[in-house]
Amino acid sequence: MVINKSLLSLFIFAGCTVIFLCTPSIGTVNAEIQPFIFDDPSQMNSPVTESVEYTENSSFISSDTQSDNLTATDYMIQGNLNFKAGNFESALIAYDALLEIEPVSVDGWYSKGLTLRSLNRKEEAIEAYNKGIEIEPNNVQLLIEKLHVLEEMNQETEIIQTIVSLIATKNPETIPIIYEKIDEFTYLGKTDVVLQMYDTLSDVYPDDN
Repeated sequence: MVINKSLLSLFIFAGCTVIFLCTPSIGTVNAEIQPFIFDDPSQMNSPVTESVEYTENSSFISSDTQSDNLTATDYMIQGNLNFKAGNFESALIAYDALLEIEPVSVDGWYSKGLTLRSLNRKEEAIEAYNKGIEIEPNNVQLLIEKLHVLEEMNQETEIIQTIVSLIATKNPETIPIIYEKIDEFTYLGKTDVVLQMYDTLSDVYPDDN
């Protein structure tokens, strides 16, 4: 599919978006056909792709300029595009604009947290995840991402609290992660932590005892 260079941007048609992601070197760019709304930046993977003509003067969608005409969905798309391209500062601007419009957007806080983590602003990433968790305390995705950042920061107390929160979700998908962490604390000789986690599991899953 060949597209006029001056039109290399974001096209929306028939409920879908065609996304142009610039490659590191001048040459080609992938046109990715995605659903109109993305829940988070990680959803921008493995779509149908086609090569289109790309030159050095081709423009990439930017979130540097905010407009009163843009919706929360528009800012989510801008943020996701910039995140995928590695333009994390621009992605952050877009997600902040989204959250000004919809401060209770869990996807917005999640995406902001991912972006801050990518910028190595880990404490701010934790704050973003906590904002989302305040809205949806049992959001497993937010809790797991928060856990990853806490592990990078070696925050043992908060790691334990987050694991306890994961147990409280009663989500079966969290069980492998929980037992992995129990094994890690067992290896480190943290017997008191391990017992605390088993006690929490017993309280949450009394029928499994």
